[in-house]
Amino acid sequence: MSNDNQRSIVQMTIFGEDGDNNSFVVTDERTQMIWDEAYGAAETFVSTIEKKLEEDGFATPIFGSALSDVLNNLSDMTAKAIRSEMNDDAHAKDYAENDARKNVKITARHITLSQQTGDVLVCNAEVAGSEWVTLVKPDSFSLPTQL
Repeated sequence: MSNDNQRSIVQMTIFGEDGDNNSFVVTDERTQMIWDEAYGAAETFVSTIEKKLEEDGFATPIFGSALSDVLNNLSDMTAKAIRSEMNDDAHAKDYAENDARKNVKITARHITLSQQTGDVLVCNAEVAGSEWVTLVKPDSFSLPTQL
């Protein structure tokens, strides 16, 4: 983006909330590279969640049998944010498409376990890369701890 302080907002589909018709599909080398970066960011975020919850006194690993689905859904969300950034026309002069895939990470302001469902609650999440940030909507979502 041309301004480091600019943030885009992208509606993310978390765990098929819109009928799963919006999934990120890998069809070529370009999208495979996006998926690989997104999956790495998802793995790092899951590790962050587990460290945070362990510090709060919860037993880990937290996701158990749901880990594969959690990683795939977080990767899908992240890949959509990367693709959105790649398709954004408001970039600095020397910005290249590959720049959107650099240093991608998922962060959240608040992570906790729901007392009602036992799921991980993620609030105010962002997907960010070098010189871009995408706010995840909805503002909060849950990740299952087991299926």
